[in-house]
Amino acid sequence: MSGFPNFTKGHELTANDLNQIVGVASGGRIVGGEGLYATSGGAIAVIPGSRLLIAKSVGTITARSGATAGTGTVSIQSFDGADLADSGWEQDVFNFAGGGDIPDGVFVSIGFADDGYCWVISSECYAAEGG
Repeated sequence: MSGFPNFTKGHELTANDLNQIVGVASGGRIVGGEGLYATSGGAIAVIPGSRLLIAKSVGTITARSGATAGTGTVSIQSFDGADLADSGWEQDVFNFAGGGDIPDGVFVSIGFADDGYCWVISSECYAAEGG
């Protein structure tokens, strides 16, 4: 996770933030208000003002089957105003779409629900295997 996620200059760390970080370090899964996200892997990210991120599938993201959400991993992309680039941050995601698996290397938008789970919101169009 080279350099990402991190706190930005001027971010005020509260006692609650520190308690949440300790909870994550000991295996918990938390989501703070205002864009502080942490997972059991110990990654902390401050995402001010937005819960929507652009990512790229790493391997296959499986489709939902009945009431069971699909799962997979994505690589969060950074954007410099012109180009997308791999940020070095990977995130496990759930997929509510049941139409088919999302193959490796497909750009997706993801979002964090209030309960802290990360979901694929949409994907770019891609050719299905055999199609």
